[in-house]
Amino acid sequence: MGFPVGPGGVIQYAESMFNALATNGEKEYILFLLKGDDSHDSLKLEKRKVDMLGRKKLYPHILRFMLRVNLLSLLPRDISRQLCFSQEEIDSYQDIGLFVSPVPCFYPHYFLKKPYIMTVHDFQEKYFPEYFTIKERVIRYIINKFSIKYCTHIITESRYVKKDIINFYNYDPNKVSVLPSPPPMAFMDMKYSKRKLNLIKKKYKLPDCYIFYPAQYWYHKNHIKLLEAFKLISNKYNKLYLVLTGSKENNYKNIIRKIEELGLKENVIQLGYIEYADLPGLYKMSRMLIMPTLFESISMPIYEAFMLKVPVCCSNVVSIPEQVGDAGLLFNPENPCDIAEKALALLDDEILGKELAEKGYSKVKDYNHKSYATKLKKIINDAMT
Repeated sequence: MGFPVGPGGVIQYAESMFNALATNGEKEYILFLLKGDDSHDSLKLEKRKVDMLGRKKLYPHILRFMLRVNLLSLLPRDISRQLCFSQEEIDSYQDIGLFVSPVPCFYPHYFLKKPYIMTVHDFQEKYFPEYFTIKERVIRYIINKFSIKYCTHIITESRYVKKDIINFYNYDPNKVSVLPSPPPMAFMDMKYSKRKLNLIKKKYKLPDCYIFYPAQYWYHKNHIKLLEAFKLISNKYNKLYLVLTGSKENNYKNIIRKIEELGLKENVIQLGYIEYADLPGLYKMSRMLIMPTLFESISMPIYEAFMLKVPVCCSNVVSIPEQVGDAGLLFNPENPCDIAEKALALLDDEILGKELAEKGYSKVKDYNHKSYATKLKKIINDAMT
């Protein structure tokens, strides 16, 4: 059994999956990684490292990647396999009976005509096409269409996305399992003391009182409306800060302009990249996690906040109400006044914050990798029978 690793935003999700399946050191699971990737060497799983670039001399790297991921899916699979696989790769996958992928993809299972399970995270491009280029929408369409068509079983993290899979692709509902993943084990096992928190506070020059929003500056993360709401909040709490993380890409320039336009330059702190070991400390010292996203299948920061008993104030969209229940305050992310009103309710009432934090923790306290692994292994075993 093999696990091709996906890129980008699924890293935490994939990490949790690998953690869960490595807990007992089972030998039937094999983790496939790119050559040179040593990030998972400590996991108690067999690891095979492959060169996914395949036949290097046939075409340039970028074209080869595009062919493999997209256009080759439109060709007969036997021809596609000949074009994109080296013999070394074929040998690496020879003994694999079932592939499990943390993202929709073709490589390598589709071309090898082998059964596979994959996770579908969302169909954001169907709800917010304006956030994607035509090229990105075409790529997503091809990947989803073909990977879902030939998939043995699909895992998703919410009932909302399961409904989308059935509606958009007419997929058999009995072949879709809803299975949210806990935060990666490294996050759940982190210990913190007052001394450690003070060191983190000093390292990042954190203020005494702040709201925390850990997110990349993607358009759907809705920083602009959050800033408009924070302006309203700061009218009452002028010593309150908004702490943001994320690389300076995507919507970053518009966000900077909005900060200056609203006169918030002194009260908005942008930390950029955060070391993962420090992240729990940033949560713990905050007044709340605020999550104004316009689209999210499952929000891992919400689970992280729940785990650390941090109050949550978040959007009422997509599957977030399903995830949060009554353990957080929900708002309309399109309405800065509503965002501000709910955040102020938590700032004004510390007892309410503690009550919500306890409810959040009660939702996830038994949500560990052992129980997650049991459910995941059952899905895998059922797919193989």
